[in-house]
Amino acid sequence: DAWNVLAGLGYQLAAPDAPGSRPWPVRQDEPTTRNEVTAFLGQTVVNGFERNTALAWAVEYRKGFGRYFDASVSYIHEGDSRLVRRAGFGVQGWLGRAFLDRRLTVSLGVGVYLATDEYKPLHAEGGSRTVAGLITPSVSYRFGSRAVARFSWNRMASSYHRDTDVFLLGAGRRF
Repeated sequence: DAWNVLAGLGYQLAAPDAPGSRPWPVRQDEPTTRNEVTAFLGQTVVNGFERNTALAWAVEYRKGFGRYFDASVSYIHEGDSRLVRRAGFGVQGWLGRAFLDRRLTVSLGVGVYLATDEYKPLHAEGGSRTVAGLITPSVSYRFGSRAVARFSWNRMASSYHRDTDVFLLGAGRRF
């Protein structure tokens, strides 16, 4: 048997003009992102019974293709946690929206992570190469017209019991 209790607070990012809630948010006319390059630094956490962490870094290029859709290509280096020493390329599609006069963006990316893991068991299919699922919630804040700060939580779902969470904080440039 399991019991769950959930309590929370919320903040309406796009407040209505009149009291009460609004049935639909105001339409966003411009893409959430145009072009953006971001450099990240953070930490990898290997999911398991022991806490294994490593210093991680990444570089990402993101491009907007519609009002709410972006795509990105990134190089992610997860560091050496003694269980995983993985690095590779991530490709993701993003659904996102801009708030607070287009300064704050909230998005969710889904894609694949093509990587090499030096610690992957040699008997595993594909040797040290791996294809993992990649799911990433991300929040960014824009400073002026060019600078951006971004936090991303990358969840790598591998096929050989080495799933990781990579928490990254970065600074970038929009163009």
